Amino acid sequence: NAYQNRGILAVDMEAAAMLSVAESNSRSGLAAFSISDSLADGKWSMPKDLSPAQIGLFILFEALIDFLSK
Repeated sequence: NAYQNRGILAVDMEAAAMLSVAESNSRSGLAAFSISDSLADGKWSMPKDLSPAQIGLFILFEALIDFLSK
């Protein structure tokens, strides 16, 4: 895959758009991810068991709550 050969590890469109809007308005932005699907070997696939992604989101949200409460 051409993208993998260039060292690209992930694809995201939503966060890129949000961060572009923040930058154009001279604001800070933050994106955090819990990866669930894969484009390995050029084929999109999503696991049947999404519990690892749900656990990742829980960890992200807990870290955010901890950061904001300080």
